[in-house]
Amino acid sequence: MNYKDFFETRRENCRLPRWEDLPDIELYMDQVITLMAKFFGKFSPKEETLLTPSMINNYVKNGIIPAPVKKKYSRTHLFRLIIICVMKPVLPINDIGALIETLLKTRSEEEVLNLFTEQYEEEFLKTMDVLEKNTEKRAGEPKEALLSFSVMHAAAIAGGSAFYAEYALDELKKSIAPAEEAADEPKKPAKSAKKTQSKNS
Repeated sequence: MNYKDFFETRRENCRLPRWEDLPDIELYMDQVITLMAKFFGKFSPKEETLLTPSMINNYVKNGIIPAPVKKKYSRTHLFRLIIICVMKPVLPINDIGALIETLLKTRSEEEVLNLFTEQYEEEFLKTMDVLEKNTEKRAGEPKEALLSFSVMHAAAIAGGSAFYAEYALDELKKSIAPAEEAADEPKKPAKSAKKTQSKNS
């Protein structure tokens, strides 16, 4: 097994689109599906469909992405769909939508997408380095053993990251909840000047 070529190929295929890579024209549904397949087709060896029209319709129905305008989708939709496709194996879809909206309170759509894609690639490359070094230590073993240990190691990294993401998300919900509850509480009517005066007399 030429593991060096194997890991180098994975590194070459890890890049996600930045905001400037997204078309600045609006697209119809079939064009969105084709574009997303182009973005993500290199990420999996299996013939899997990461995104379908029914998925997009459900995201719109549940408020995860805005409704299309005259059946057309813009960068506003595409940047959300990119993040959803990467994160949905880790977090529930409604939590992903809420997380995006939280980030948009302090950053633009362009900033959120570019920060996310840069972080993804950085962590992906770090993981490839760790897995390659671990594989190199076992270079004398049969191919099946190398791949088995590599799969277990990658799954351990992914599992640990998923546990942390769930924990951090739970903490985020706890911190947001008090502020939302306070905003929903009806304001108490101010005491009249006459009642205040009578109490002081």
